[in-house]
Amino acid sequence: MGSQIDTLKDNQPLNLYYPLVSDFFTVYNGNSFLIGRIPNNDLRKQIIKTYTLAKGMVDSFRLNNDLVHKLETANKIFQETNAEIHKQHATAHLSTLITYAKAIKQSHISLRSETSQLLRELRKSGVLSEPAKRQ
Repeated sequence: MGSQIDTLKDNQPLNLYYPLVSDFFTVYNGNSFLIGRIPNNDLRKQIIKTYTLAKGMVDSFRLNNDLVHKLETANKIFQETNAEIHKQHATAHLSTLITYAKAIKQSHISLRSETSQLLRELRKSGVLSEPAKRQ
């Protein structure tokens, strides 16, 4: 989904469904009590910050899915009725999607930055090894 968001132009909606059917954070949720035991304060804070942003991103995709559904419904009703009021509803939903896409893009940029910082902290603390260099 990141590449879709990265290529999203200004004033363009994220007009697609992102299927979210399961909990992506089962390991975190099931072990969150252990985070307090991490001795490295910076690593502990970064894990929590990254999780919070990632969870927010998932919720943003769910809301975007709802907005896409509303736009599709409004467009369908307009096509069936050709009534001006339904065209106005579709236009309003499109405007909301465009505005929300900007917020999603900002959230994505923040999450990507914090995820990179978390990976650096994990490598620094020895939890992850350095990535292999390509030849």
